[in-house]
Amino acid sequence: MFDKPHMWIYNLIINDEKGIIMKNKGIMDKVITIVKWVAIIIIALVAVQITANLGTKYISSSPKTTKLGFENVGQLVTQTAYLTVIKDNKKNIDFFNLFKIPFTETRKIFSYDIEVDAGVDFSKITYDVEKDQKNVKIKLPHAKIYKAKINTDSFRSYLDSDSIFTKINMSEHNESLKKMEEQAVKDAEANNMLKLADENAKKIIRGLVNSSDEYKEYNVLFEYLEEK
Repeated sequence: MFDKPHMWIYNLIINDEKGIIMKNKGIMDKVITIVKWVAIIIIALVAVQITANLGTKYISSSPKTTKLGFENVGQLVTQTAYLTVIKDNKKNIDFFNLFKIPFTETRKIFSYDIEVDAGVDFSKITYDVEKDQKNVKIKLPHAKIYKAKINTDSFRSYLDSDSIFTKINMSEHNESLKKMEEQAVKDAEANNMLKLADENAKKIIRGLVNSSDEYKEYNVLFEYLEEK
């Protein structure tokens, strides 16, 4: 066994070694903690990068119809007619409706281009799907004239003769424009405009239905709603 001086030296060495070990252990704990945090930060950065890449990746696929939402279309113009309407306005002074007094006539002959729109109110369309027969039955209203609009830039004058005794006032002129629009509508209807609008509406609806993968092979059948 060691004597007391040697025992003191031995204890000093042992204590120093323990201190060094404890000190080294503290340093190792700190190193391990730092390594852990570095690993966590690296993992977080990788995750953020992956998420960013996933978020900015662009894939273009074929569009698919998942719902037949005709009610969202509203009034759809399916046919437009362009017409040129000529108007001949005359105004003169009659002598007790027996004859026209000479040199009192004002006459204006002019024309305007008029656009007439016709279409179908898609908000009134209803449909029924027969999966066994692979049919989509569509009920829709007939096309109607929506509006007739004069293109004011298209004005052309063919005769402009004024008399100091008679003048065509603004009210009479506006009435003439209204009659021109009415004539344009009559001419458009006479040339099967509404029938063409109906047919175009069917083509649009059939295209909408068959663009869906679910109804791609379905027959599209049409039935017109009764007019109220």
